[in-house]
Amino acid sequence: MILFKDLKNDLKGTLPELAIYDNQLVVSCHLIVKVYDLTSGFELTDYNNSDAEISMNPLIIENEVVFTYKNDFYTLKDKMPILHNKLPKSLIAFNNEDGMKEVVSYLGNNQSIILYQNSNTSEIFIDFLDQGTWKKISSPQELDGYRITHITKLDGDIWFCTSGGIFIMQLQDNELVYKRRMLSYSFTTDVIKDRDNNYWVTTVSDGIFVFPNIYIESIALPDQTGDPRALAIDHKENLFIGTSIGKAFQYNSITKTVENLKIEGNRAVSEIIYDPYRDQKTFYKIS
Repeated sequence: MILFKDLKNDLKGTLPELAIYDNQLVVSCHLIVKVYDLTSGFELTDYNNSDAEISMNPLIIENEVVFTYKNDFYTLKDKMPILHNKLPKSLIAFNNEDGMKEVVSYLGNNQSIILYQNSNTSEIFIDFLDQGTWKKISSPQELDGYRITHITKLDGDIWFCTSGGIFIMQLQDNELVYKRRMLSYSFTTDVIKDRDNNYWVTTVSDGIFVFPNIYIESIALPDQTGDPRALAIDHKENLFIGTSIGKAFQYNSITKTVENLKIEGNRAVSEIIYDPYRDQKTFYKIS
């Protein structure tokens, strides 16, 4: 198994992109694509001597490491590059334009996005690979003028990390539909979701942001029942609410329903005490 490989002379100072899965490693930059079988030590090397050849970031598609080789998508099988999917010829034209940068992302369910952006004009071109078929997607106007750095799919939405924060989109009928924007003041570079459902965002100069897994739920009380003044919870996680005009309610956190409790008087409820041993609640009012 390969434990160390010096690629200094091959990369010549360029910054490579890596992808690894099932003992296969791809190292890719605009100068070179190297594919390794880590168990056998086999190495496949393809030097991109022609500017007409595309060298995209490698990615994982349906449990395979996919890389660009001879202007198409390939995988490695039995120590040989095997065609995975042909690239649209329009991508080669985009690749040859001055200042063009690409972002490649696998979205799951055998779907991938390839985004090309002109760093001089910020113009964006998007191709969508859906179940082996290439489709053209128009760029949402909300992305105009921003540099795209990373694309990923989280919670069924497509997240674009950009120089103007994170844009969250939905893919509907081969069209990207804008939903919302986060961290608009930061140059974002990557976002992940951990096993505890926290979101981590890296930025160029603002450090790392974390959005904790905190879900805030809003409870709508009936009209003309006053403002909430006191709260208590029982062993079944029912929430009891007392208001400023003497009304009382029970909120069921499972069914998300509100029940009106009958208590006397119209003075404000100042405190609610729950007795877990008798499973009783007492509403105290200001005299």
